[in-house]
Amino acid sequence: MVSEQFPRSVRVFAPWGVHTRYMLSVYLRHVFMVCCALLAIALTIDIWPQFRLVTDGAGALGSVWRIAKFAALRTPDLLSPLLPFAIFLGVVWSEVVHTQAGERMLVWNSGRSYVQCLTPALALGLIVGIAQFVTDAWLGPAAMQVQMQERLGKNGIRLDRTRPSGSHWITSPDGLVRTEIIYGPPPTLRNLTIYSLDSRGSLSEVESAASATPLGGDHWLLRHGHYWLADILANGMADNRTQMTLGDMTAETLIPFELRVAELKISPLWLSNVGIDPQYLTLPVLRKLSFAQADPLQKARYRTRCLKG
Repeated sequence: MVSEQFPRSVRVFAPWGVHTRYMLSVYLRHVFMVCCALLAIALTIDIWPQFRLVTDGAGALGSVWRIAKFAALRTPDLLSPLLPFAIFLGVVWSEVVHTQAGERMLVWNSGRSYVQCLTPALALGLIVGIAQFVTDAWLGPAAMQVQMQERLGKNGIRLDRTRPSGSHWITSPDGLVRTEIIYGPPPTLRNLTIYSLDSRGSLSEVESAASATPLGGDHWLLRHGHYWLADILANGMADNRTQMTLGDMTAETLIPFELRVAELKISPLWLSNVGIDPQYLTLPVLRKLSFAQADPLQKARYRTRCLKG
């Protein structure tokens, strides 16, 4: 009976037919409306505690411009976690309206199967998925870069790359490093001390310098410092050394230097991005950091973010 009432062209699977285009437009419209509602709430919660921080020193018109700009910059970061929920609500909303209007029954009576009705939903997932990938991989990090450069908002001030980092303890495959980071790029280490360990885990060498800059690979150029070797007395290196005594402890031997090349297995790229959350880094940078000499916990977070991307 179905074949006699409806022409064959109606029953043929048309993935981009009138019904698919109609339902896709309904899905997109409802998802967009839900996103706008959720984003308005999220922006209010996010911006309100930072209102004075963002508008400080600006007039009435300047405050409006700063808030509008800050809201646009915060949108990629806030919208990304809301999209799955918005898609769910938008699709349910569309199906409820479609069913209440009797359109769903009409489509089923026309001979269109359940599988064919999934086409607009799959197209919606593809469109939103691509948009979210672009947002997470490029738009979000680009927006955060602007906030950092202009020191806009709490995150912009916290991640400001123009001021020193303060003292950091960094682990390396050969030991520990205590230093202050001038982010660069390229990064510069200031007031650093390198504690090198031997294969047994014992302290074998200590190097201190006023600054250090990368030379390429694992080599760094140290300036204006001194170093100490655990076997310095056994090797007879007694020339040009300075004796240092701490209380009743045995005197240690420090050898001063103006320039010295040291091996330091720490990635300069990682040092330039220390403290920046993985979601604020572009996908190419994340891929490089996933295989760079860096803190193991941070490398795990970089790799997890790459897999999500």
